[in-house]
Amino acid sequence: MEFYKVLLQIMEDRSLSIPDIARSCGLSDSTIRSVINRKQKSVALDVAFKIASGLQVDLEYLNTGEHAVNGEHVQIEEPKTALSAEEAEVVKDYRLLDARGRDTVRRCIANQLQYSSKGE
Repeated sequence: MEFYKVLLQIMEDRSLSIPDIARSCGLSDSTIRSVINRKQKSVALDVAFKIASGLQVDLEYLNTGEHAVNGEHVQIEEPKTALSAEEAEVVKDYRLLDARGRDTVRRCIANQLQYSSKGE
């Protein structure tokens, strides 16, 4: 699968916009927009590494739309789960946090989940 198609699929699956991706990858909006608008089948290696790291996907998947499992390529379909507007806003805000802030949020969620499960 072409690079831009995989990127579009990730955007759709995760409800991400071009600015969301650019921010999480440390790239400019115009770089991401260019990949999509020019329907690029491949990108420079440094750009691919930044996108893979920012989106937390392996480079193999980003480049082909497939994951390697025991040396064989397997097409992976990510579940499509729509987020509510409130959930999308929380995700957006979370991505703006630094590492310490994200760690604090994860610990807070873990504590609340533990508390919520005790009350049920």
